[in-house]
Amino acid sequence: MKTRPDPAACSAPVARRRCLEPGGFDPAAVAAACSSTIDRLRRALGGDLDEIVLKAMRKEPEARYETAAQLAADLRRHLAGELVSARQGSRRYRAYKLVRRHAAAVALVSIVIVALAGFAALMWVQRQKLEAQSKVIAQERDRAAQVSAFMVDIFSAADPFKAQGREITARQLLEEARREFRAI
Repeated sequence: MKTRPDPAACSAPVARRRCLEPGGFDPAAVAAACSSTIDRLRRALGGDLDEIVLKAMRKEPEARYETAAQLAADLRRHLAGELVSARQGSRRYRAYKLVRRHAAAVALVSIVIVALAGFAALMWVQRQKLEAQSKVIAQERDRAAQVSAFMVDIFSAADPFKAQGREITARQLLEEARREFRAI
């Protein structure tokens, strides 16, 4: 008894761009009749439709659809862009179907995520700039405090209690400041 070969996927003749049987299905003619290209026709017939047809034509009866209603339900799910039972879906397949069904929402969420990432990057750059400015301000504050202390020290020599009745001129104050500055 000769066993029947497994049926080919319905997109196989389109992928080969010709039918193996003489006078059979002509993919180019079908694509032209549908105002499409062979590649678009192959993509439309491939994937879920291939799996549905292959499940319906399996050699083992237990591997086929149990009823025509199950086959019809799978076809309806395919047309609605939902998961089909013929394709025991991986996570990638389920994610692909989810994205296809909710493309607008996925695009919106993606835009929001990219915007938030951009905002976070911008805030990080601004924080770095503020930290650098804070360091410069602290250095300037310390320098101003040193200059102020230096000037107070210089002009304290003109204090009448320290001068002990002597008159100190501005020139003498500047000379004293120069000597102290060189000592530093």
